Amino acid sequence: MFSIQDVRKTKRCLPLLLLASVELWTAQANAAVPAGPGSIVIAPPAPAAGAPNLSVTSYGALSNGTNTTAAQTTNANTLAAAISAAESQGAAVLTMPAGTYYFNGHGIPGFNGLHDFTFEGNGATLIVSTPEDSPSYGWPSLNITHCTRCVFQHFQVDWDWAAAPLAYAATVTQVIDNNNFDVTLPDTPGASAPPTFNAFDTYPISWNGQHYAVAQGGDVYRSYTATRTSAAGTSPPTYRVSFPSYWYSPTVGQTLCMRRYDYQHHGVTYDNLHNVTFNGISVYSCAGMAFLGGEDSDHWQLTECKVTPNPAFPKRPLTSAGDACHIAKSQGYFRLTNCDFGYQGDDCVNLQDSSSQGVAVTGANTLTALNSPYWQSPYAAGDSVELRNPDLSPTGFTSTLTGAAYNGNGSYSLTFTQNLPANLSSNVILVNHRYNTSHYIISGCRFHDNRARGLLIQGSYGLVENNTFSRNEDEAMRICTDVPEGFAPHDVTIQDNVFDSPQVNSGGQGNAVYMGTGVNTSYAIFQNILFQNNSFTNFAGTRTSLNSGSNVTEQGSTSAIPDGVYSIFAATTGNVLDCYGAWSSNGTIIDLWTYSGNNNQRWSIYNLGNGYYSINTINPDGTVGRSLDCTGASANDGTQIELWDDNGNSNQQWAITPFGANYEISTAGTKADGSHDVLDGYGCSGAVGTSIDLWSWGGGDCQQLWQVR
Repeated sequence: MFSIQDVRKTKRCLPLLLLASVELWTAQANAAVPAGPGSIVIAPPAPAAGAPNLSVTSYGALSNGTNTTAAQTTNANTLAAAISAAESQGAAVLTMPAGTYYFNGHGIPGFNGLHDFTFEGNGATLIVSTPEDSPSYGWPSLNITHCTRCVFQHFQVDWDWAAAPLAYAATVTQVIDNNNFDVTLPDTPGASAPPTFNAFDTYPISWNGQHYAVAQGGDVYRSYTATRTSAAGTSPPTYRVSFPSYWYSPTVGQTLCMRRYDYQHHGVTYDNLHNVTFNGISVYSCAGMAFLGGEDSDHWQLTECKVTPNPAFPKRPLTSAGDACHIAKSQGYFRLTNCDFGYQGDDCVNLQDSSSQGVAVTGANTLTALNSPYWQSPYAAGDSVELRNPDLSPTGFTSTLTGAAYNGNGSYSLTFTQNLPANLSSNVILVNHRYNTSHYIISGCRFHDNRARGLLIQGSYGLVENNTFSRNEDEAMRICTDVPEGFAPHDVTIQDNVFDSPQVNSGGQGNAVYMGTGVNTSYAIFQNILFQNNSFTNFAGTRTSLNSGSNVTEQGSTSAIPDGVYSIFAATTGNVLDCYGAWSSNGTIIDLWTYSGNNNQRWSIYNLGNGYYSINTINPDGTVGRSLDCTGASANDGTQIELWDDNGNSNQQWAITPFGANYEISTAGTKADGSHDVLDGYGCSGAVGTSIDLWSWGGGDCQQLWQVR
């Protein structure tokens, strides 16, 4: 069962169940306000008196714009020497001159152990050049570790596509069968052929006038091969793409992003940071996560950082192969402010901690934690570990580890201070409270045009405000509990955000915001979550979906349809709102009819800015015509709907309110009891020829719900 507690329904609102359509939730009077992140202050550098300001060029030559093995080595040696001097001399600033600098596959020399220090990049672009198909799995382009009170700013990180393209913008030319189709590669940077090694997956994209972005159409299964079928020198080259299986059939003319990497070679990685700022850093592309880190870090921030295509190569179909910003196993207290993450192959932001599931009890206070690879779910002596039942409910047991040994096979041998509970399930969940990716502020950011989610939250005590989510392939926001990535987010406020065109891959269906877990449970997982004053636009699916929550509140949010010309379809039958006889004169009756696409079935919808819309017919000559009108200015049950000259009164103003994948359309006019009638198919019918009138809301029964498209 799903557990929904401390939530009050309002009129025209379904219960807060999985896949419920939620328009407004109000908390009970005793509901708690989310605690929030508290004060997050990032201390600036405080260099010692007389600390020197250094320049990279003082420690050797830099080769600006040259991409040879010798130039890569020279750049690496010079920057490494300068960083070493900054460390040994306790420098206050190290300055890099503007320019474009190439480095070999070992990456850009990293920063280790600095304090009270600023690295000023002056807009330099640092490009990692890796030979075809040789990136080491998990290798960073730039690593920053064990630094305190530091600022790293004003530079770009990029990948050398000529040496090893990250992805291909491929056009489907022929579909052979369920496992094979042909493509051409007209917009591919670099000249090398798509290899069979490390071919990752492919998904539909479209050109938006500036860049390639995720398009509606579905995923193709991972692990493809691509074999050249055209002769050498043929332009554009043609390849046969083969899959063991795939999830949808591509169509001829469709453009696909054929992605070759996922997490092989990250952009900027970091760990063990304290009071560190990343400012004005852009990752143009990388074969992994763009910004990856957080482990054992606290009090850090990304400000004005971007994951965006290199402006010199706008037709690259991918920025980072993985998440734009992935934060895991941290100590919390961080900010993301005024960042812009887009066009990457996975989530824009992913916040997570550490958990694992599956144990073998070996003694009174010992067990083997299964499914716990060291890089994902590590344990160490001194960690506080909680045990949860398989349905995520508490066992009541939390204890400190006195011993933790990695067995080399994805498991740990753990020794607890206290004896384990009796009859412990072999599917118990272990939550390592050493990690606490909580206390965060995400503000003023833009998350857009990416494969997967805009923001994935598995951390508590957060504030997400004034962000724009646009054209995310999946949900704009997912708040979840997914072993082994975290547990039970609580006390999060999500306010004043714009959710525009989420769920691109499903054509705007599904959920804009999803809160859930993959198990049925009577325990309220998500607690003290507040949504307020958010805006949902260009979306026909379920606004917010929840399972297993307590004190989840939404207030003041709106869902807007952009101004434009639409047809309005009966949800029950698909018949369309029609001007009878194709007339456009005063008094024309509105009925339902089979869709033809003619102007008498097209409607100009305009947001009046007061919570209501005007709805006007389109004249035979294509101009905007008369208003959808309640006859006699009546707001009562049975009032006939007609066309009439614009007068701006309430009988010509309409609220268009999402209800699941459909809309309820209600008059601004008020009945004696204070309620507002809705557009209704006379006699509960959605059949051809049915006239349209007003009637009291019936919870979506009869023909009272509409699709606007």
